[in-house]
Amino acid sequence: MALRRITAFPALIPSMSEAITNPFDRKPSERTYAAIGWALMAVVAGIFVYLRFVPTDRAIAFRLVVTMLLLVNALYWRVADRRLARFVINPKLSAACRVALAGFIVIINIPVADMIARGRMPHYLVTLPSYYADAVVIWHLSLVVLISTISLARLVVVLIYRAVMWVRRQVRSDSATNIANRADNPSINSGDPLEAGVAIDVGRRRFLQTACVTLPAIALPSAVVASRRQEGALLTRRVQLPAPWLPERLRGLTITHVSDLHVGRHYRTWMLRKLVDVVGDFDSDLVLFSGDIVDVSNDMLPPAIHAIRQMPSRYGMYHCIGNHDQIDNRAEWVAAMREHFNLLIDERRSIDIGGERVTIAGLDFARRDLSELNVPSHAYHAREALLGHDPERDGPVIALAHHPHAFDALATQGVPLTLSGHTHGGQLMLTAPESHLEIGAGNLLFRYIRGFYRRPNATLFVNAGVGNWFPLRVNAPAEVVQIQLT
Repeated sequence: MALRRITAFPALIPSMSEAITNPFDRKPSERTYAAIGWALMAVVAGIFVYLRFVPTDRAIAFRLVVTMLLLVNALYWRVADRRLARFVINPKLSAACRVALAGFIVIINIPVADMIARGRMPHYLVTLPSYYADAVVIWHLSLVVLISTISLARLVVVLIYRAVMWVRRQVRSDSATNIANRADNPSINSGDPLEAGVAIDVGRRRFLQTACVTLPAIALPSAVVASRRQEGALLTRRVQLPAPWLPERLRGLTITHVSDLHVGRHYRTWMLRKLVDVVGDFDSDLVLFSGDIVDVSNDMLPPAIHAIRQMPSRYGMYHCIGNHDQIDNRAEWVAAMREHFNLLIDERRSIDIGGERVTIAGLDFARRDLSELNVPSHAYHAREALLGHDPERDGPVIALAHHPHAFDALATQGVPLTLSGHTHGGQLMLTAPESHLEIGAGNLLFRYIRGFYRRPNATLFVNAGVGNWFPLRVNAPAEVVQIQLT
């Protein structure tokens, strides 16, 4: 079969003879690129294993996680710079592309380097225009997913290829006929598709490879613009929930459920005014928050507290803690919140409403269903929060748990209603919120993604949240919900 090559991109792709005879004619060499890649991947893997199995101080863990982001950027640069150096033939165009790429990587990683040095989120991500903060977060989170997926896929392909080639060599080594055929025609067993006469589109393949490594940087502005179009958007809903477990005189009790404000980089302080107005318009009996008041910095806590204190409730406002509330300084956050609000961390309050008792319980944040490496589970926190609860004396329980998976443990403990957040409605979903199907990014992390889930004698509501840690939502609109118990 005759060889064929693509010449549609002469300014970008080297000729077939150049690609074959002199593949390492640009600096840095292929060997240098490979060494850099292996070293970076080894360090990232080492940090991941260390954080997974070694108890680490929160401040140190924060720096290590951010360091991993910086190393992932270096991995991307290594691949992209290599493609631009080898396959953009025009020297001036090649140099310009590589300089532009390097400049972009430096600018997008200024906050990352700052976080490694100071151990906290830089304040200028909140004061600079939202576009920059959105670009930084979208870039790094997308890059982590992209690099991880490509690396795993490439590893699988290489292992399969080598296994197939090993099997072929074993079979052929045992066949005298095949050995004779190879002696007559060496191209039969050649590992080189060029010698075997295989038709390959070298030009097209390398053009696509070069385009793919630059695509993330090219697509970033579109993602940022899309995120800004959603800025401050907030869906309000009123829903009714049958509550046969509630005392008859309390039927009609209303709850405003708020979750995941993430005040900081993406949900700015000026947006709180709209939230205050929405909660005021609901005018509910109870206002319940299920965690993540701030995004990553307690610097945002004073304006958040100031806004939340303006929200009215006839019978009280209660909070539980979220994972983002602990990123900066947990003790500082807890102290500030307890100064102004009823913050429930593995505890509960029994309140009197019209002569009937209702208990509000709040769980500490957990990620696991079972305790592991001295890290408490959802079941542990549920037991702690409900220890000594008497339904006859204290009334039925409405539980606040930031992570929705706590619902399983709370339902087992006899809690009829659990309010959660954390999922942001799945953040990036393929199916619409009103759909009975839930297909999207949320499925990768959560059993419960958004809306109501029911078990015998127990109900969970998962709120899609108000703000964002990742600034782009798809089919997962921000929301505040009033639930009327009927």
